[in-house]
Amino acid sequence: MQGRFRFPRISITVGDKRENGVVSGKLSVLSLGFGIHQAWIYGSMFGGSRIFGVEGMSLISSSNTAFVPFSQVYLISIFVFSACLLFGSFTDQRFLRFYTSKKVLVGAALLTSLSTFAMFGAGSDTALGVAALWFSGIATGVGSCLLLLFWGTAFAHHGAVTIVVNTATAIVIAVAIYSGELHWVDSHFSGITTAILPLLELIFLWHLIPTPYYERQEIPVFNPLPIKRAPFVLRFGLPVLIFGFALGALRAMAMQAVLPNIDMASQLIYLVAAGIAMILTLFLLFIIEKDQYSDHLFRALIPFIIIAVLALPFISDKESLFASLLLLVGFMSFEALMWIFFGDISQKFRLSPIFIFGLGRGLLALSSGFGSIFALNIPDLLFGYEITRTEFALFVLVALVVAYALLPRQKEIMKMVKMNGNQQGSEASPAIDASVLGDETNEASVEQAVIKGRFRKTLETIANRYLLSRREAEVLYLLAKGHNAAFIQDKLFVSRSTVKTHISHIYRKLDICTQQELLVMIEEISQPKT
Repeated sequence: MQGRFRFPRISITVGDKRENGVVSGKLSVLSLGFGIHQAWIYGSMFGGSRIFGVEGMSLISSSNTAFVPFSQVYLISIFVFSACLLFGSFTDQRFLRFYTSKKVLVGAALLTSLSTFAMFGAGSDTALGVAALWFSGIATGVGSCLLLLFWGTAFAHHGAVTIVVNTATAIVIAVAIYSGELHWVDSHFSGITTAILPLLELIFLWHLIPTPYYERQEIPVFNPLPIKRAPFVLRFGLPVLIFGFALGALRAMAMQAVLPNIDMASQLIYLVAAGIAMILTLFLLFIIEKDQYSDHLFRALIPFIIIAVLALPFISDKESLFASLLLLVGFMSFEALMWIFFGDISQKFRLSPIFIFGLGRGLLALSSGFGSIFALNIPDLLFGYEITRTEFALFVLVALVVAYALLPRQKEIMKMVKMNGNQQGSEASPAIDASVLGDETNEASVEQAVIKGRFRKTLETIANRYLLSRREAEVLYLLAKGHNAAFIQDKLFVSRSTVKTHISHIYRKLDICTQQELLVMIEEISQPKT
């Protein structure tokens, strides 16, 4: 029997008053693994000489000595990272087997780890140091891009509550690991631990990413719904770009001004308080009663992020512990919010997670890089005009308001989704699946494959027509096979209440009341037209 990685599970149950039901989510290894990935980003991209103990890694200096210059590797890596993610978003179905291959996953983790070790030599002015600098920047960009696409796929496989719970916890874990590397580990050893982090997250990802459908031939992950790409990229990408600038500014202040420059007692207070505040803030999402989940994510958390922005002018004061706490909580909330937003859109509208996370995180990383540089060099920008931190905070605040106003609402996204379109080149439901036939190519096996392909195609048609989410589509498949709620619960590893909620949502969207009506609908749709 193949061993499995075990981790204690905590179930979160959220009431839905409109449906008189509940929705459950689970805190699992998603949080720990993704927290390790985020900690690697903080340590390798923002730790600089403090993490690796190497002089000469400074890219940008600041007139404020409280700020720690970030590494030259960061600028190279962030642009490579963004370019690779955007490339992945527009080639997701064409290279789907590459993006879901576990061999690629192992290669990405090894490449990221090796290139992080190379940062020890990136501070030298010698030819070897320059080579190490460029290798680290390019390789970390490529490796972390692939790892992030795997994380996006892992998260998008779960429901909204699970995404929220694990993302909130992951950000707190990431900041805790990063803080520990800064204060509790010797500089040379902290660099080594940072380089090992991608190998640790590999262990989690190996068990978390779903086996591609063409390999498992079991529960189909239906084709992602096609979407009008040009309008979607514009409506989705523009606010994400603006949000990224604001996020970069908050991240630069939090990672390089607050965390590295306070004593250990204050550090522990910040981590505990920020962790509690982060979880409590995200739990505000659970009291939302409306079905338009992604539309209300920002409405719940934007006020807290705005308060963090207003604290920016007071960060330079070393005694402003409360302002620093607000900034840290706001940054963590913002970081989690964007990841939850991408995961919720991918799950709810059954869009390709590679496309959504590639496009969203690619644009977010690109603009956040500029936001970080801007935040650390305020006096030197804007054509020599020296702006104050108060003016800068107002500028970021305006950016947040504009981005929120431009954010596409659920109804707008639904108009861009081609619910009745034909999908091409994806891993689900061809008319005859060659892997079903195996070595037997007799007439009976061909006929069986045709029937099985037609059945899956019918279910996919229903899922597309009524815009079922990724999880609802999987429940639909098992219902159509005649299974009851108890079987579905065991098959999908979810609670009984969650299964009942999914079934209720499916019946409501299809305007039916029973499983028998569903079977009749499938039979009518699957009948060939004469």
